[in-house]
Amino acid sequence: MKIGYIRTSIVEKDSRYQHEILAKYGIERFYEEHASCKDKDRPVLREMLNFVSAGDEVYIVSFSNVAKTISDLLNLMTCLQAKNVRLVSLKEDLDTTTEKSKSMIATIAAVASFQQDLYLEKQKEGIAIARAKGRYKGRTRLKRPENFIALYRLYEEKKISTKMELALRCHVSIPVLYRFIKEFSAESKNNSQEK
Repeated sequence: MKIGYIRTSIVEKDSRYQHEILAKYGIERFYEEHASCKDKDRPVLREMLNFVSAGDEVYIVSFSNVAKTISDLLNLMTCLQAKNVRLVSLKEDLDTTTEKSKSMIATIAAVASFQQDLYLEKQKEGIAIARAKGRYKGRTRLKRPENFIALYRLYEEKKISTKMELALRCHVSIPVLYRFIKEFSAESKNNSQEK
């Protein structure tokens, strides 16, 4: 099935331009969202990711419609690849099934890794400066979302196919997801021993 994902900003809600462009590609189902690209909670994008399955094709006008950062884009591509879903971005002339695009994705992954390294280096420098001034108290640990157990059960039942998809649905990174899983497993083990 050919699926079109359209996102318009909160300010500019006119999606006709994107509809017109995507209509040329025989889209059978549209998902349309009115949200800021900065907004990580995008229920329509989540709904689309839950709907797609192997052999489907997702069409977007531009990367900017689906991702705020290179890391977000890479996470989305990885999630779609894990489901054997083709992603086509018209502005960037990317089709995840072509060799050209596969090398482009590898480049995107390298840039994302480089960005992350730069960010971590700046973060370490900032922490060192704050410690020297006696201002660093450590970072606040992310708490598990209220729906984590329900989502994790769906993952165990294979209704969520990958840990990447589970992380996206929990709005956390993979390392944080692994911490949540480890904590939950320990809690479950303790509860079963107490019975």
